[in-house]
Amino acid sequence: MQVVTTNSASPQYVYFIPRVSSIHDMYLTDESTNVTQHVAIIQYTHGQYTDRIQALFNCKEGHYYRWILKDGAGNEVHRDRIFCTNQTPANYTPNSSTYIAVQGANEFLMY
Repeated sequence: MQVVTTNSASPQYVYFIPRVSSIHDMYLTDESTNVTQHVAIIQYTHGQYTDRIQALFNCKEGHYYRWILKDGAGNEVHRDRIFCTNQTPANYTPNSSTYIAVQGANEFLMY
C-alpha cells in the first residue's frame, strides 16, 4: 500500500514493481464514494527492480483509493491501494482510538 498526502500542489512519488515497462494511464478510485479520477503522470522512471511515478494526487484525508495503471492499449498492468494522510506514516495507523490486544513476545525453539 502506498501513502500520499492531501498536498495536491506538489508532485508526489509512488513506487511499484512492474510487470511491463510501458505505463500510459493512471486511475484512482475513491473506495468511500466509488468515484474514479484520471491522474496525469508527470514522470515515469524505470528502475532496476522498482519503478517510480511522479504525479499530482488530488486525494482526501483518511480515504483509501484503488490505484490502477494501464498500458497504451488500455490493459490493466498494475493494481494497488493508496491511503491519503497528512500525518507521518510511522505515527499513524487506521486503527487509532481502537483497542487492539497485543500478546507478549513470541517465543519459539529452533533446532
